Amino acid sequence: MTTHGHTPQHKGPRHALRRFVLSACVTALLIPAMPSASHATADIQLIRDNWVRAFMMMTEQLSAVMMQQVAAIGMFMDAKHQQETQRLFQELTAQAHKDYQPSETLCMIGSATRSLGATQSKIRANAAALGAGMRRRELLNNNMASSWGAFADRAARLAQVRAVYCEKADNNNTFQDFCASNGTGRTNKDVNYGRTVDKAWTLNVDFTDDQLTDDETDVIALARNLYSHDVFTYTPETLLLNSDSITLFQDTRAVTALRSVAAHSYATITAMKAPGTGLSADNIRDMAQMLGMSPDDVNNVVGANPSYYAQMEIMTQKLYQSPSFYVGLYDKPTNVARIGVALRAMQIMADRDKYEASLRREMLVALLLELKLRRYQEEVENRLTGKLPRTGPRATATP
Repeated sequence: MTTHGHTPQHKGPRHALRRFVLSACVTALLIPAMPSASHATADIQLIRDNWVRAFMMMTEQLSAVMMQQVAAIGMFMDAKHQQETQRLFQELTAQAHKDYQPSETLCMIGSATRSLGATQSKIRANAAALGAGMRRRELLNNNMASSWGAFADRAARLAQVRAVYCEKADNNNTFQDFCASNGTGRTNKDVNYGRTVDKAWTLNVDFTDDQLTDDETDVIALARNLYSHDVFTYTPETLLLNSDSITLFQDTRAVTALRSVAAHSYATITAMKAPGTGLSADNIRDMAQMLGMSPDDVNNVVGANPSYYAQMEIMTQKLYQSPSFYVGLYDKPTNVARIGVALRAMQIMADRDKYEASLRREMLVALLLELKLRRYQEEVENRLTGKLPRTGPRATATP
């Protein structure tokens, strides 16, 4: 039977309570007013059969229904936590795939810098070897062209100029008979620092082996014109036995020491352009081609085995002149942050190079100051001792 279009509910705790109340009312109407003991016993039995049993049935039904509801709520909660856990795992998995997938730009930078450490070690070795050769020439070392003094050194250098570096158009085109070279492309490289050293990114020089290349010959010839153009005169051993000769000999060594400081900067710059270890040669060459260079231009500018100077030139300057680098920054935030860290590392390496260059510059400035003060020191010493002004290398104070 329906009322107002609704179907009555016959299940649940409310229906059980309604049945209980209805049963109690019917029982109360059916109990006759009998004052006897048997009547009281019958009333108790009737209440036990109807009320107590109804309470038990209601309690049982309520407990069963509530347990069913609690189980349903528990299943909902389990499902909720399960779904949240699965969603968290999926989010973390997606985030890991997003964060731990390096970009092409980052891989390119990392691959290109892997040989910088070993190449930097070669710089020190080449600089030391070139500096040692320059000092042996100044000290008239055995097996050197200057071993017999300034005349032998000049004669050897003049012969080299005629054979290799002479330009027939020089001196108002009067070197036609003087020059023995046939325009080998190395003319005047012994006096042209920009062409011999500064222009090239990579020089074919390695002063740690026993193979003499054209670039090594050019670098050494230029160094002979830049530093100690006039070597000291050969002094027989017998002349070094008196005190005056010993003093002059010590002065010559002092001048050699001053020149070695200036020559060290030249040797270091040259060594920075020596070929590297080759671990990242292909990566550096690919980056150079990204800048628009043809393979032939890469061979001419960067070289087959890029030097430390060439690697740092591309990594700290030329790389950022390519639009593809900025296109690579349209990437995941984590990769962009990694690229920023890599660029910061490159900046630190460049700052370290500038710091070492500033140390060399500081040493040169200190020596210039020492040379300026040396003349005044000589004057003070002469006034104190009453000696005449000295003549010679130390008095002129010109390295």
